[in-house]
Parts: sequence; C-alpha cells; structure tokens
Amino acid sequence: MTDPTDPETPPAELLERMVKRMQRDLEQEVRSGKLDPDDLSTAIIRCQTCDNPDDCRHWMTREDTADAPAPLYCRNRALMLKLKAEEK
Repeated sequence: MTDPTDPETPPAELLERMVKRMQRDLEQEVRSGKLDPDDLSTAIIRCQTCDNPDDCRHWMTREDTADAPAPLYCRNRALMLKLKAEEK
C-alpha cells in the first residue's frame, strides 16, 4: 500500500485503508457474505468520484479519528457504519 497522504493513492486503496482502520478486511467481508461484491464495486466507484480525496487522505492520518467509521462527507459512510456495527 502507498502512503495515504500521497495524492496518487488510488481511491480503492483509500477505501481499503478506511476499512482497515476499523480492524476489518474487505476481502474477508466479501468472502463471508457480509459485503456483496456489487456493493464493493459501487463503494469503489463512490471513492473514485469523490470530491474530497485530499480531505479523506488527511482525515485518515489524524489520531483523533481512529475510532470513527468515516468522515461526515464520505460517500461510503453508510457502508462504514454498517461494517462498524457488525464488529460488535
């Protein structure tokens, strides 16, 4: 994985990093059936079309966001909240 602050970090990698911050694994979520492959594809597209990738990169480097599922502006916030809820 590349440095999340690198502007060349691909959107799919930003999504994966966001999920890993919650101690989750996208591949495992798909294999276990908790995440539909089509939903993952949609989430990647949402990241690719995000208006805030630089803000996202910065958000992921902040210590005070470590337990947060995603920033309020995140197009995949609902997915992150769902994954976060499933960890309980």
